[in-house]
Amino acid sequence: PFQSRRGRAPRTEAPGERPPAAGGSKMSSNLPTQMESRGGGAVVTAHMLSPMFKDFQATLKQLTVDAEEIRRTISRNDEGLREVIEEIEKDIDDECFDRKDAFDQIRLEFEAFAHRKTEKVVEELEEFRKEQLVKDTSRARQIDDLGRDVNLLKSQLTLIGASWGKVVAKIADTSSSSIMTAAPMEDRESRPSRPP
Repeated sequence: PFQSRRGRAPRTEAPGERPPAAGGSKMSSNLPTQMESRGGGAVVTAHMLSPMFKDFQATLKQLTVDAEEIRRTISRNDEGLREVIEEIEKDIDDECFDRKDAFDQIRLEFEAFAHRKTEKVVEELEEFRKEQLVKDTSRARQIDDLGRDVNLLKSQLTLIGASWGKVVAKIADTSSSSIMTAAPMEDRESRPSRPP
């Protein structure tokens, strides 16, 4: 008979009876084993092991199918997430371009506004300078006119003074001659007349 390593002979079961598992529990119904003693050794046939391998094959096939399903699910989820990420990146790019365009528009509007204001200030300064030049020219002209008028007044006053001098001299000459002629007459009148 067959002996185990510990020196005990294995327990033999009746045909159709299941042997206990190594831990003391019985194996599943799909794993019947029969042991035959032939020349002191136990023989396990392939026919006896095929149900056990069928179970493993079915389990392995089911695991393969489950793994394939999980892989397909992960692939679908990855594809969906990839599309969402691409949409988000596209939205971000669009937002960046929109913000850049808005910033460029604001910058151009500010530059145009600053240019208009600068031109307006330059024009106002130019007009102010022209007005000041006109005012200065007008004042200079007025001053020149006043100078000419003063010079003309001086010359007229000089002529008037000379005329007055002539008038006064003439009056003085007339007065003195009339005084001179009046004095002899007074002398005559004051002398007693002589009888002829």
